[in-house]
Amino acid sequence: MSLKDTTKRPELAKHDATVLDLAFVMDCTGSMGAYIEAATQVIIILIRFFQCVFDLFFFKLIIL
Repeated sequence: MSLKDTTKRPELAKHDATVLDLAFVMDCTGSMGAYIEAATQVIIILIRFFQCVFDLFFFKLIIL
């Protein structure tokens, strides 16, 4: 006797393989001050790099 998997699975989303969504999440509590500054500098470097390398690059900043 064979058990057949009859579980309904959602269809995988189709996406454009040339699109990259990148998010940075930081703990911005007071104790993280030095790390926040260092991480901010690295993020700025990455954004400048992406602007140079990719023809279409969109940057969005969300502050919560």
